[in-house]
Formats: sequence, structure tokens, C-alpha cells
Amino acid sequence: MTADGALPVGSLLRLGFLVPDTPPLTCTAGVVWVEELAPTAPARFDVGLRFLQLDPDGLKLLFHILGSENDWEPPQPSHAEE
Repeated sequence: MTADGALPVGSLLRLGFLVPDTPPLTCTAGVVWVEELAPTAPARFDVGLRFLQLDPDGLKLLFHILGSENDWEPPQPSHAEE
């Protein structure tokens, strides 16, 4: 997810997904990491989320929206040079 404002790690977000011909999915996600993006990026921050308490149908719909579970790769941590 991208955001224009900083979201504190550990904060909770209530998200809604609307997909044609499918009941809306509303879920809670916790912020697990935040990375500032380049000034030329379309948003200021890249945000990693952990979805909480999704039932199997909600999880299936989320994978459909975001892509297959097999396509997911964890983000690589950025390291500031010292």
C-alpha cells in the first residue's frame, strides 16, 4: 500500500475492498513497516500491512485482488549507508 502521510508502525487501519459482482470485503490491517519513497514517486510512503482476522472467503478474495499467494515476495529491507 502507498500513503501520502506517515502511518505509525503498529497502528490499525480499517480497509474496504469493492470488487464487481462480489460482496464488499471490510477488514482490519496493522502497519508492520513504513518506507519513505523517492520524491518523484506517486506517493510519499510505501506501507507493509498484516491483515488481521480474515475468514477463508475474505482471504481468498484478497488474494484475487492483490494477486496469487504464490506471486508474493517479502519486501527487501533498505539499509542506510553509514
